[in-house]
Amino acid sequence: MRRNGRIGRVSRLGTALNVAVTVALAVAAVVLVNWLSARPGVRQRIDLTAAGQNTLSTASLGLLSRLEDDVRIELLYRDEQGPAMDLERSVMQRSAELVELFQSESNGRIEVGQVDTNDVEGWKETQRRLKLRGFENGFLVTSGERVAFLRLTGDLAQINPGTPSPAGYVPPTLAAFTAEAAIVEGILDVTQDSSLRAVFTSGAGEPGLDDVEGERELGQLADALRAEGFELDTWNSALDGPLPDDTALLVVVAPKGPWPGEMYQSIVDWVGRGGRIVVAPAFDPDDLRASDVPDLVDFLGLTVSEGRVCAAVLDPRTNVPLDGIEANEVHDVPPVPPYMASHPITAPFLETKQALRLAFMHEVGIRVQPPAGFAQRLLFTRGGAWVDEPPIDRTFDPQIERATRVPNTDAGPCILTVLRSTPMVDVPEPAGLEEEPEVRAVLFGSDAVLWNRSARFGAVVSPAFNWAVEREHRISVSPRNPDLRFMPRGDAEALGTVTRFAQLWMPGALVALGVLVWIVRARGSRRRVPAPLAAAPRPGTESAAAAPTDA
Repeated sequence: MRRNGRIGRVSRLGTALNVAVTVALAVAAVVLVNWLSARPGVRQRIDLTAAGQNTLSTASLGLLSRLEDDVRIELLYRDEQGPAMDLERSVMQRSAELVELFQSESNGRIEVGQVDTNDVEGWKETQRRLKLRGFENGFLVTSGERVAFLRLTGDLAQINPGTPSPAGYVPPTLAAFTAEAAIVEGILDVTQDSSLRAVFTSGAGEPGLDDVEGERELGQLADALRAEGFELDTWNSALDGPLPDDTALLVVVAPKGPWPGEMYQSIVDWVGRGGRIVVAPAFDPDDLRASDVPDLVDFLGLTVSEGRVCAAVLDPRTNVPLDGIEANEVHDVPPVPPYMASHPITAPFLETKQALRLAFMHEVGIRVQPPAGFAQRLLFTRGGAWVDEPPIDRTFDPQIERATRVPNTDAGPCILTVLRSTPMVDVPEPAGLEEEPEVRAVLFGSDAVLWNRSARFGAVVSPAFNWAVEREHRISVSPRNPDLRFMPRGDAEALGTVTRFAQLWMPGALVALGVLVWIVRARGSRRRVPAPLAAAPRPGTESAAAAPTDA
């Protein structure tokens, strides 16, 4: 009995140990599965949405895999009422979900939060950093001290405003959902070391970079360029010697006379070898004529007129041309061809259907196309405009002036031209990882687009400077279809079918499947029990029974 009791205790102990080991292994398996499911290289996701809105593009995943800096993305949103607000709310919701997807794929590099707009002082500081005049919905992307702001309209989405008039009301619609590309560009803006030196020529009466109050000074332009990541400097070869080696962009703004010494030849040599340059001639014809700018423009294969572009505006009551600066020298460029050509500089205006206003412009054009490159005219005034030759009186004289018109269109003189070309002089072949040199030039109609007083005309300046130094991010992220659905809205029959399937057919099918499984298992468990076998005789009994008995 003691032996049997000891065996029973050992057996129970072994069973308990077996159960404990089994439970421990099960817990370890659950922990391991959860750990593996969180590994980006192991986790597999299936996106079942029609528009693929839960899947990041290859470009986005590549960026996140190489991300070395911590990034914080904060939602900046204030909910309001109205048809447009309903659409914006939907865009912000989709964008917020996309940001969370970036966070989950970033391996801990991206943190998501929300700006507290109730913090008045904090909000004022945010406005100051972002140079916002009012409230704008969007995302704030920061990394260290660098900040980028992604606006809801224009960055996260392209929205057709519709027609608010009650008579012919057309609701606003979503033209394209571009949030993923905007987020990628925002992350690149705050994580890439993109500080570039922009050098402004001096010594020929150019406006200064420090005055932010003077109407024709460049202080506000300088502040905007510094916010874009440029380091600014001035250069006069007579005082400063050769152009600095780390110059990324040379900026020529309204020289009023010739440059000193050999400065002009230094500029031509530097640009010809593959330099990047922005030229804004003096708006005054006498200053333009006295400067080296006409020769520089001619070297680039471009042209600039001495006269300025004017376009008479007719009085709607009398059909008589109006007089004055606002009527004749302020040009509204519609965001459609042929007035605005397709180009990275004009893309923000073409996508958002935003007109561009420029004033006091010379006509700029193309004298000859470069042998290995391309020059392009980007902005045109309306038909009927003419180049008003000096002295500028804003009155059309057919004997000495010409009304310019692009053939077969209603477009007038061009006021912005760009050029990209291989080097114009012989340069050594690049070696190793050196980039191929390329000439890029932006020729504005005049320096008026850069003045402090012309801030409202300057929306095209930032894209132009960034294009000149090739700072546009070369990423390929296709806009997501804003309204791709398997089941169209308003289809009552389709909705009824889906409802019946979800509430009746699918639950019924699952119940029938459960009953079938129960029947199969019940039948399989009915096993036949064999009849009890006859007791086998003990050894020796069978022979004893078979022996004959004595009578």
